[in-house]
Amino acid sequence: MRLLLQCKHCAECGWRRTGSTISFAEAGPADADLALLYIHGWGESWRVWQRTLLEQRKIGPFKKRIVAVDLRDFGNSKSGDRLQGCNSVGHMADDLIALLDELKLERVAVVTHSLGSILGLQLALEHPARIASLLLVSGESTFSGNETIGDWNLALLALSDEGSVARAADQPVTSDYVEAWMKCRFVEGFKPPGWCSEMLQHDLRRVCRSVLTKSLQSLMEHDVDSELCFVSCPTTIVRGELDNVSSSKDQQHLMDAIPHALLAKVPYAANFIPIEQPERLARILQNYAMVQEEHFVVGDGFKITQQGHLQKIAELANLDGDCFLGNADYNHPEFKSALENQVNSQHSSL
Repeated sequence: MRLLLQCKHCAECGWRRTGSTISFAEAGPADADLALLYIHGWGESWRVWQRTLLEQRKIGPFKKRIVAVDLRDFGNSKSGDRLQGCNSVGHMADDLIALLDELKLERVAVVTHSLGSILGLQLALEHPARIASLLLVSGESTFSGNETIGDWNLALLALSDEGSVARAADQPVTSDYVEAWMKCRFVEGFKPPGWCSEMLQHDLRRVCRSVLTKSLQSLMEHDVDSELCFVSCPTTIVRGELDNVSSSKDQQHLMDAIPHALLAKVPYAANFIPIEQPERLARILQNYAMVQEEHFVVGDGFKITQQGHLQKIAELANLDGDCFLGNADYNHPEFKSALENQVNSQHSSL
């Protein structure tokens, strides 16, 4: 499905109202109380979630509305004529909020992949009332010092060098570039289904290099690291244990910096978890709780000391490995009272 959105603001065109066509796929009941917004990573489209969505459907009927979006100038989404070249994080975030407004979705749980985590975090910081929770798959808070992402950028710029196979900015990347981009993101020896490989190659090569360059550089320059303590919604970081793009150190930092964040590790997976381990990710998403502000980890009178991290509360809830704050009894008064006593007792001994 496609919607024609209105641009709120663009530094290049001022406050003119110019349209962008945003493409997205939907699943689940349209009247669900809360929706999930799936945001793909750089060079991808909503189809990176296809294997995971198929596995979710096998588990059971979709109970929540799912909106899997194509970001501006990726997949089937296109910028308006006056917005050509406007591919920053801010522009893409504005598109997503405009999409939520068009679909009349007041609050969503956001699920992101790879560099899409920057957008998810930006939405949570800029629009906390609209974001119920975050699930960041293979994500980080900043990619500015990431060597692998830096190599993608250098290789992209090198395609414009004199004598290169593809010199014009409106031409796609080369097949060699696509192969290198894909290879570093899968577990060594993993062979994705043929249609997945073709889909990834098609989605990356259909985007002109000027868009790829501007969007990647914006994602690399956009650093929300110093603002992570202000992320107010429950957050889960999903990490492939063999991920060579986002390191365990960087993702541990992300978990430690965001209040009440949790880390779920997926074995035998690297950066492309939605393709490598769709069954495992589908189970995590199936149990992904769409929590409201009254959820116990947000406050509710708990005594939180400087040494005590809000993660302790979640740890005391005896959650299983696939569950994101999904304990059905967490809201029971007796459970909450016992949990508060445990937390306060543990903190008083620090």
